[in-house]
Amino acid sequence: MLARVVTHRRRGRGEACWLAAGYGGLAGFFVLERLLRQPGGPSDLQASGDDRGTTKLIIAAYGLALDAPS
Repeated sequence: MLARVVTHRRRGRGEACWLAAGYGGLAGFFVLERLLRQPGGPSDLQASGDDRGTTKLIIAAYGLALDAPS
């Protein structure tokens, strides 16, 4: 049996810039959320009377999306 050599493709400069911009934008979003989010009803995960479980549904959808193959 022959050993298979796996070569890794180096990211081009353009790809690395887009990747860094994406991570920078995501980090900026979380920083702004932390600074601007007001305490109270909308900022916690406790469901109110008019919430029909949408908070839990959104969290479950994010979990499934992260687990889905691309």
